[in-house]
Parts: sequence; C-alpha cells; structure tokens
Amino acid sequence: MTHGDAPAEAEATQAAVATQPAVSPDPPRPALTARDVASVVRDDGRELLVTTGRLLARYWYVLLAVAALGATARSWVLELAVLVSERSATAGLAVFALSPGIAFATAVGMLAVTARLTGARGGASRRRWPRSRAPCSCTWCCTSRAASSRRSAAATSAP
Repeated sequence: MTHGDAPAEAEATQAAVATQPAVSPDPPRPALTARDVASVVRDDGRELLVTTGRLLARYWYVLLAVAALGATARSWVLELAVLVSERSATAGLAVFALSPGIAFATAVGMLAVTARLTGARGGASRRRWPRSRAPCSCTWCCTSRAASSRRSAAATSAP
C-alpha cells in the first residue's frame, strides 16, 4: 500500500460506515417511584394473605396431618436425645441438634403436599411491576408479558 492510497481507503471506510443503519438507543424508561413499589408490595401482600387463607380453608386437614407427623417425629427425636445423653452427653447433643431440621422438613413437606394437591408447577406467572413501569426487558418480568401479548394476538386473529 502506498501513501497515496490512504485518502481513498479512508473515504471507502467512511462510505461503508455511512451505509450501515444507525442504531437507535433504547428509549428512556420512566423512573420507578416509591408509590409504585408500595402499590406492588400492598397488592402482593393482600394476594399472599388471600391465597394462604384459601389454601388453609381447602386443605387444612392434610396440612394438619403433616404437622402432626412432624410434631410426633420431633417428640421422638427429643426422647431419643434424652436416652442417648444418658450414655454420652455429646451424642445426646448431636441427636438434639436434629430437632430444628425436623421442623424445617415438616414445613417443606407441607409446601410439597400443597403444591401437589393444587397442581402448582412452580415459578411466578404473574407480573411483578405495573405494566407502564416495567424496570427492564429481562426474561424474569418481561417475557411473560410478551408471551401473553402473543397469545392474545393469536387468539384474536384466529377464525
């Protein structure tokens, strides 16, 4: 390449850059205000209490049975801890340390039973932020909105 070819090459590069489509920046998102957050927290809190009440009213007997099994298992473990501690204090403490794990397992069991009875698949399918104030375009809060828009568009265009 000679020194005389540099201006021609620079012009060709500028022409190539000029023919590329301009990338438009994302439009600015509206700021998320404390009122929006308070509204979401209030609505989610109300929804949580209503759903909890509905599940307890419908499945109280099953949940009570799981809680009774958990309480019985905890009682047996505590009795076992007393028996083991007569031989070795360290072993008794080790058995006694299982007690919180049983309470945790009982709570997880109650959640699993409720999920199985209701047919829940896991994951939140509801929106997290007001539609006009979605904080981002991620897969967590925005994909479900796009999918529901596609479903509604498909339903209206169907014959």
